[in-house]
Amino acid sequence: TYASIGRACWPFGGYAMVLLVQCVELLGVCSLSLLLMGSSMQTLVMQWASMPLNVWTAIAALVVLPTVLLPRLTQLGWLSFVGVFTIIGVVITILANSVSKYHEWSFANFDTPSLNHFPIALGIIVFGYAAHGQFPAFHIRMEKPLRFGFALNVAFSLMAVLDLITAVLGYLAYGQETSDVLSQNMSTPWNNIINVLLLI
Repeated sequence: TYASIGRACWPFGGYAMVLLVQCVELLGVCSLSLLLMGSSMQTLVMQWASMPLNVWTAIAALVVLPTVLLPRLTQLGWLSFVGVFTIIGVVITILANSVSKYHEWSFANFDTPSLNHFPIALGIIVFGYAAHGQFPAFHIRMEKPLRFGFALNVAFSLMAVLDLITAVLGYLAYGQETSDVLSQNMSTPWNNIINVLLLI
């Protein structure tokens, strides 16, 4: 594990320091996921129920709380499997929306890259690849650990291709008005589809 590597590098405190960093990172990912879920719930029902985002985020936390009580990681794996298909649905929805605006596409929409936007762009990209802290645990639990490198390369390559296609098509469709969260640019029906998929 990374914590073991920390102990090997710094025998006094390395193990605890790495575990602390991993816990803080996972807490951040969990918090962002709950905020995303709360935001999706708020957007879906805002015309019927007007509650602040923090209330929807608390409701989202209560909805996912039972997953904490699952006795084995394999059961959580099945939930992740469902999650993969919902994310594929989100990507397909975003791509379909962007392609449906093909008549508005223009390469003139592309702006010169700016260092002012770099921190936001980097944060969005890194968030998508934030699973690295759990790789040793996944590697240990694999039936065929020797295939870990191959699986990792395939997963990250697919993710990079999907990120690139989504970014280019989104920018072609919305140009300078492209939001950090592409679904915010979309009209209500498209946005509702994405919010429902994200809630799943």
